Parts: sequence; C-alpha cells; structure tokens
Amino acid sequence: MKKILCLFVVFLLCFSVFANGKQETSGPVGGDNPVEITYVTSGAGQWEDKLNPIFAEYERTHNVKVNLECYQQEQLFQNLEVKLGSKSSEYDVIGVDVPMVAGYVTRGYLEPMDQYFTAEEKEGFIPSAINAGTWDGKFYCPPMNTSSQLLWYNTDYVKQAGIEIPPNDVNHRLTWFQVMDMAQKVQKAVDPDGTKGIAGLMFEQVGRIYQILALPNSLGAPSIGPDGVTVEGIVDSPEWIKALEFYKSTFDSGVSLRGISADEVGNNFRSGKVCFLIGGTWNEASADQVGFTSLAYCPCPAFKGYEDTVATPTGSWHFGVSSFSKHKAEAAEFIKYMSLGEGNTLWLAANGDIPSTQAGINAIIENPDAPKYLKIAAFEAAHTAVPRPVTPGYSEYETIINAMLEDIRNGAEVKPAVADAIKQLNTALYKYKK
Repeated sequence: MKKILCLFVVFLLCFSVFANGKQETSGPVGGDNPVEITYVTSGAGQWEDKLNPIFAEYERTHNVKVNLECYQQEQLFQNLEVKLGSKSSEYDVIGVDVPMVAGYVTRGYLEPMDQYFTAEEKEGFIPSAINAGTWDGKFYCPPMNTSSQLLWYNTDYVKQAGIEIPPNDVNHRLTWFQVMDMAQKVQKAVDPDGTKGIAGLMFEQVGRIYQILALPNSLGAPSIGPDGVTVEGIVDSPEWIKALEFYKSTFDSGVSLRGISADEVGNNFRSGKVCFLIGGTWNEASADQVGFTSLAYCPCPAFKGYEDTVATPTGSWHFGVSSFSKHKAEAAEFIKYMSLGEGNTLWLAANGDIPSTQAGINAIIENPDAPKYLKIAAFEAAHTAVPRPVTPGYSEYETIINAMLEDIRNGAEVKPAVADAIKQLNTALYKYKK
C-alpha cells in the first residue's frame, strides 16, 4: 500500500504542476529587502518540518520571506484573540479552523479575498470548501485541504463472526441499521460476555459535532438556520430527533461503548477494541505505522430511504489574510500558492490529506493507480461532504451541542436534552442576531 501511495503522490504532484502552473505569479528573489510575512497556524510539533521546505521553495521564486509560527489549537485560538483583538499587524496569514470564519469576520479580523481571487479561481475549489470559507456573500478563506470519512472495519472480527460485508459502493451504501446488525453479531462472536471491552461500532470523534452532525444532515436537515443563528425548528426537528435517537441507541444497546474519549477511539480500533469505525482517511497511514493489517473499508452508511441525501463529515484548516496586515497583497499571493498552486500539492504530499480543489479531486478519481480508499474519500469530498455550520457563534454552538451529545451518549433522553440545548443556544446566539 505504501508503494502505491507514494507512486500516486508523484502522479498527483506532476498533475498539479501542469494543471495549476497558470496560478503561479512569481517574481525573482534576490532583492536586498524581501517582504517578510508571518503565517500563524495550528500544528505545533507536527507541521513545521513539512511546511518550512514548501516555504523555502516559494521564497526561491518570490521576493518574500515567510515566517512560520505554529501553536497547539487552543493556544492558537487564544493567541489570535489577543493579537487580532488588539488590531496587531504582527500576523499576515492566519490559519483558520474553518468553522471560525464567520466569527472572525464578525469581529473584523479577516480581509475579503474576492479582490485577489477571480471567479474562475474560486470555482477551482470544491463547493463544500467555498461554502465554508464564505460569509455574508463574501469569500474570506481559501482552503488548505479537506477531510473525508469512511467506514473502516476489522476484517479478522468480521470473518470470526461469519459475516460477509454486502457488496457496496458510493451508489449502493450499507444502511446504518445493517452496520448495527453486523456490529452486534461481531460482539456476540468475539466478546460474548463483554469482558474484553470490544465495541461493535464507534465514531472516531464521538461526542463531537464534526462527525455527529452528519447524522441529521443525512436525513436532509441543516445544522443551523440560513441566518447563522436560528436553531429553533431545526435542532428540534423530526430529522434531528430521529438522528439523535439512533445515536443514543448505539450506546443504549451496548454496541458503542461509553467512557471512551474521542482521543482514544482511533488507538482502540488499531488495538482490536473496535470492529466498525467511522473515521478519517488518516486511519490507513496510522494502521501502517503500528502494523495493524486487519482493516478494510467502504463508504459511510446511509439511512434507509435517504440514500440521496447522505451527508459525510468534512472540514479542515483554511487560510485568511489579517485585516491588520501591512502586506495584504503579498499574503494573498502566498495563499494562492498554498491553496491552488504547487505549494498545495507539496503540502498534500507531505501530510497525506485530501485535496480541496476540483483538479486534485479529479486527479484521484480518474487515476487508476490511486488507492481505492482515496477514491472513495475524493468522491465524498466532492459530492456528499457537508461542512460544520457557518455561524458567528460557532464556539458557543459547538460547546452546547457537544455537551448535549455527551449527555445523550450517557443516557439522557433526547427530547429534553434537545430542549435544554435550544434554550442555551438561544441565549448564547442572541447577540449575533441582526
């Protein structure tokens, strides 16, 4: 698998240089005083060694020096509030966790990018990425990459339970209840008395809206009103209630296990404590790293009768230009290189992420040598991906909904939990109403 993936990355790099070469605008380095821009983002301890060589390549053909500052995610959020809240010009390019776009715009932190990106260039991104980076009709944040989810499973456990996974693809998905039935059979076969603590089915990001919102979204329900603040009539809609009742049932039945945090689920899967896992594409590489070979995959499930509205989780880091930068044009040009140009492909090759460009997605789908799991992920990114809600009150929304999901996971009845969450959301989001 590693050899196939390496060959595919080389293909993708060559394709991108050809397809995106027209995006590059370069000026020779060699000036006595190159413009210095500072890019602040997440990924401390993980991204520096991957990003700095890409920046060096950019600097080779541009009279720009790129300084990188990486922080842990929560530290980044705090730092940005301090710096941008005081209108500091210290940062030029900002790493934006995409649900934060509307909030940053509302607080005046981000510069619109429409003047720097043509309509044709914006159309080069997949729809979910454009929608997530847009607020109030203006485009603010081009994407760095995107993410996509699959249904992974332990092949040894499936075989031990005598289960054959029905043939399925993105046009003929398993249903959630088929997966639940198979998960229960696996538990009975491999952990009949429950003493081994093996879960039949787990969400890799259990209790987090990144993954769990895909359940009501798959029933055709939005995550929030089009105004970015309305939750009544949405979070308590029949679709949401049905989705949350299903979520609750996975724990009430014992198929999904309580007391396991989102940070633990992936390792549990790779150590044989989970059979079916809704998880990201990174699980392939993570399994390789620990020598876990008993895994296979298929597309995310659908609710029966809702195959045409299936939704999959997505979202990642985007780029923004600080409203207070003294080098906005240079920052925007650098962002174009990192989002549409060769820098984006170098980043994807370094970090193994899913492209957020139409060209990158098509390169995967059309390349016969691309790993199949990437082909599924690329299809989902282009066709079924639904980003987290665009709202200026995202932090409040996430905190309240995540708490509701944890309560339901731990046994709370759905309707009272929803009613309480709506009451809290109405109070928290009121200040954002126009």
